[in-house]
Amino acid sequence: VKIYKINNDINLKYLNEYKNIYEFEMFIKDKKYLSEEYSKNIIEYISDYIYIEYNADAIVARPLKKNQKTIKYYEKCNYKKINEYSRLNTINIKEDIVVMFNYIDKWKFAIDNDKLIELVLNGKKTATTSNYDESELPIIGSKSIIRFDNDTNACVIKTVDYKIMKFSQMTEEFARLEGEGDLS
Repeated sequence: VKIYKINNDINLKYLNEYKNIYEFEMFIKDKKYLSEEYSKNIIEYISDYIYIEYNADAIVARPLKKNQKTIKYYEKCNYKKINEYSRLNTINIKEDIVVMFNYIDKWKFAIDNDKLIELVLNGKKTATTSNYDESELPIIGSKSIIRFDNDTNACVIKTVDYKIMKFSQMTEEFARLEGEGDLS
């Protein structure tokens, strides 16, 4: 795997709003790792790693257009096609490239942000509450990034479930999952 910061060398206005864009290339030689499950897991792992370790705002991948299987795997990991172009490779053969783009929403806890992040990182906080807007309900399987107060990425989380309820309907079990205070 090769990871590097890009500077919008393909001149897409779409990318200009992001400061920290990274790209990765990967080459998998052993065919036993080319299954959908392995490929999806590898793409997700590398993407999560880049978001946290490089404090990335977004990630770009540029598979060859002829590699439709790889493009499908990126799409299953929430990469979107944003452009296509052609270029000459190092031995002057024309290649058609698909530009794939990935962005994950970033957020902070409203109160005691860094303290709550530590609970998440230590596995003590696996649930949270918030006010909701019906037009912005979570999507099961979606990922987001919790950011420290200094605006660096702390961790990538995945929504596995959500419930809409009144505060008075909170259970003791849910309070324990929130991991705060006396867990009640």
